[in-house]
Amino acid sequence: GINAEYGVNMTLRLLALFLVLAVFSIRGAVPPKGVYITIRADALQEIAQTLSVQVASAANTYTATPDLSGETSDYSYDFHEFSYDLTLDDAYITNDATNPELIRITWDQFAFLIQFKYHVHDKKFPNPSENGYITVVTNNLVSLVVEGTLTVSDVLKYAVTSVTIPHNYGDIEIDVDCTDVICLIPAGDIADAIAQQFAPTFTNGIKAIVNQLAAEYLNGIKTTLPIPDYGIAISLGQGGFTMVPSKLKTGHLIFFVDGTWIAENSSTHTPPFTPTVVPPATLFSDPPGQFSFVFTDYMVRGLVWALHQSGDLQTTVTDYDLPPSSPVRLVTSDPYFLKAIPGLASFPKMEIVLEMELVKEVQQSITPQGIQMTNVVNAQFSLVNNTYKHPGWSIQAQVSFGLTFNSWVTGTGVDSIQLLYFNATFGQFSVQTTVSSSSVGSVSPTIMNQIATDYMTTWSGSGFILPVPSIGVIVGGPSSQSFGTGYSEWHLLSLQHPLPPGDGFTCPGATHLCPLQTTCCQWSGVWDCCTLPDANCCSDSGCCPNGYVCSGGECFGEEFGDVIARHYN
Repeated sequence: GINAEYGVNMTLRLLALFLVLAVFSIRGAVPPKGVYITIRADALQEIAQTLSVQVASAANTYTATPDLSGETSDYSYDFHEFSYDLTLDDAYITNDATNPELIRITWDQFAFLIQFKYHVHDKKFPNPSENGYITVVTNNLVSLVVEGTLTVSDVLKYAVTSVTIPHNYGDIEIDVDCTDVICLIPAGDIADAIAQQFAPTFTNGIKAIVNQLAAEYLNGIKTTLPIPDYGIAISLGQGGFTMVPSKLKTGHLIFFVDGTWIAENSSTHTPPFTPTVVPPATLFSDPPGQFSFVFTDYMVRGLVWALHQSGDLQTTVTDYDLPPSSPVRLVTSDPYFLKAIPGLASFPKMEIVLEMELVKEVQQSITPQGIQMTNVVNAQFSLVNNTYKHPGWSIQAQVSFGLTFNSWVTGTGVDSIQLLYFNATFGQFSVQTTVSSSSVGSVSPTIMNQIATDYMTTWSGSGFILPVPSIGVIVGGPSSQSFGTGYSEWHLLSLQHPLPPGDGFTCPGATHLCPLQTTCCQWSGVWDCCTLPDANCCSDSGCCPNGYVCSGGECFGEEFGDVIARHYN
């Protein structure tokens, strides 16, 4: 048989979803980082299955395999007009403890049929030539193992390093069909020439497919995401990945990256501190959702640091900047201000300009609802009109507010995801003020507290959305649910993609929902879905097609006595 080495890219779309997470240089124990992204085993396996279709489709429509000419000691030959028919199923993803950059995908059910034309010339007298067709076909399902490495500079690069097709004698067959009237060259000799010489051509053809996929899906994806409105950016920075075992063949895939905020317009671009927190191991060994995002206090501190460095926390506010719904106006005739500072009545028809500056590093605590932040600012109020500026008063304020988080995807199915959104909403405001000085008479701290609280309340419910580009290979329906949990140093966002109404059924106990054309199975006391209809569930793990029973880690056919591999989601 032929043992061809060739490559098929199987993780490009998955990894491009996360905008090039890191230089994958760390493997094993999860270190302190700013961001952790977990892809649960069932989601990862479904992604691998979707990629199976993409890879097979690309190979089956590939037409750029070059003609192959060469010779052996007895024959010269020419092979041309290649066509491929590949099928891939039962895919799962693993990695290698000895190579931190390697990702491996295995298909346990691989079959192919390759056809091409041949012209062979015999070097021995009377030097006959022969034309015909060659078919290289799998008689039995074999395995396909593809390995590739991920590296990052300013963009993601993927390169296939090896492919193996473990098989037994007779699994792969070479058929020679001569189309001439007289065929003198032994078919076995032609088959031997193919077995020795064709593998490199097959390899180069499939590797060209990989290069094409890599260019299509990864070109232009960068490791730094700018947020131009604030003059800052986030760099995913250094990091790595590891896989945690699960009950499936595929493990849970965990990415961990610095998540460093950058102040683009500052002489000091990155924070003067490093991550120190590692979330609990249970978040990785038993992820609560198909996709989980965990960020630590390093991300929060870094964001505030970057905003401060960029000047966004040294802010000048005028009445023009207030939203129309604000209950207070920055003018001397405003009833709130006149009640707090009666002396403003001596300065009619003037505007109030507020200048704020952060004076202490923001303190934060992470709660199940999000992040509660407290900072201290100096606020200077001045009175202005068209002709002059009059000193007003100054206060120091301790300001607290909350950020609550949500995340979701848009799209209608596995191959139609458009954007992954990350949303933070402001709320839970409180203010405590101390009057520092005044040139306009007495100032009531109590009323100033109320003014600031009422103003900040107008921003309650407002926030910002950070759309993260996706590329379509993702599991889920038209919407997503998310929830948060955590304590003072980390916060979790988890996406669990529900099925569209009417497209699934509930397992016993109403604890798990499975898609149509699957079977509810209970393994280790937990309900899950076998992705075969009317299947027989094996007691330990995996399942067998209808008509087969679980036997010694395989499936035994009750009607014909044949043995096939056990199916793992």
